[in-house]
Amino acid sequence: MAREEVEQAVATLMASYAARKRVVFLCRQNAVRSQMAGAFAQHLAGDKLDVATGGSRPAEKLDPDMVSAMAEKKIDLAFRTPQGIEAALANGPPDVIVTMGAAQNARPWRALRTRNGT
Repeated sequence: MAREEVEQAVATLMASYAARKRVVFLCRQNAVRSQMAGAFAQHLAGDKLDVATGGSRPAEKLDPDMVSAMAEKKIDLAFRTPQGIEAALANGPPDVIVTMGAAQNARPWRALRTRNGT
């Protein structure tokens, strides 16, 4: 009886995670635009989205003015670091890729399979 209750509790807790959509925001340096977009998406959607960000040529650190601006909105990005597109895609294929500016030229989605398998 206890095992069934635990399994039911786990299933209930995992249901919202399993239903989350994965969204990846990409830009060139992953130091401003994609970080801000990802943070706002995560902040506004809560546990409904699994958000990642990346850049085609990641910077060494985040833009400090962006970190300050986001702090004014009560969103702490000081702990984040820019990362590449490969790292942003490391946890599996996203449901949606949003490109910003120069990242459009990287076309990382060509390596991904779409929902219809093409």
